[in-house]
Amino acid sequence: MAFQQPKWTLVVHGGAMIEEETVENNDRAYRSGLLDSLDAGRSILSVGGTALDAVQAAVTSLEDDPLFNAGRGSVVRRGGSFELDACLMDGATGDSGAVAAMSRIANPIHAARCVLEDGRHRLLAGTGADRFAIRAGCQSVSPEYFINHHRPERSKRVSLGTVGAVALDIRGNLAAGTSTGGVTQALPGRVGDSPILGAGTYAENDVLAISATGFGERFLRHSAAVQAAWMVKHLSLSALQAIEAVMNDVMPAESGGMIGIGANGEVIMQATTSIMRRGWTSSDGDEGTALRF
Repeated sequence: MAFQQPKWTLVVHGGAMIEEETVENNDRAYRSGLLDSLDAGRSILSVGGTALDAVQAAVTSLEDDPLFNAGRGSVVRRGGSFELDACLMDGATGDSGAVAAMSRIANPIHAARCVLEDGRHRLLAGTGADRFAIRAGCQSVSPEYFINHHRPERSKRVSLGTVGAVALDIRGNLAAGTSTGGVTQALPGRVGDSPILGAGTYAENDVLAISATGFGERFLRHSAAVQAAWMVKHLSLSALQAIEAVMNDVMPAESGGMIGIGANGEVIMQATTSIMRRGWTSSDGDEGTALRF
């Protein structure tokens, strides 16, 4: 009887967009950023690391890249503020951590991990979240960290923001994470779906891991991520069927997209926008990036 090597899978996204950038074409740079994110996650999964660690590493890489709307590349809100959100969920335990409206932390996904591990709460916001993260050892930055990498032309495109990752490790554990720099010129204090468990992020072993990008208010209204997982768990749909059903039901044209991994490693990348930057890699050797549909 042949021994079957345990498999791992990683999928990342760099956000959905409605319009092409008109100032410059950054396709090569975006692909490079996606590949860096895949490298960060793969370096953990390929040596038997956890899905949770791989997701955090992949999202951190995207947060550090100013081309993506998260972390360093976050967009400016009305009044000139930066407010960052993130969520991380462990499909093996059901534990999660999330942060919203942060303004002093370089990597919100690290802060979300600290909330998860602390265990007292699931979501921290605003100055309280910043203070908690700094005490927990997250990197504190000044507003110049974001401003110095803000390009004026970004306000001329319609960005649906966020970065995210989902992973399956060799033990069969799933994890999901999402991070966002918000929506250009959004009202101060606006929070979308990214840090809300079950709306933009969800993971449950033997079911589905999912990260969303798009008009957060739609994902919030329908608890889109957990709705897809519920369809897999209770209606016996495949991961692809469930995500397609949710997208068809709650996401009209030009609204956003989702990435997901099923319990068997099935990779799903769906969007109703013409652009969703995404990448994937697995222990089978299948790897690639794509920018458009």
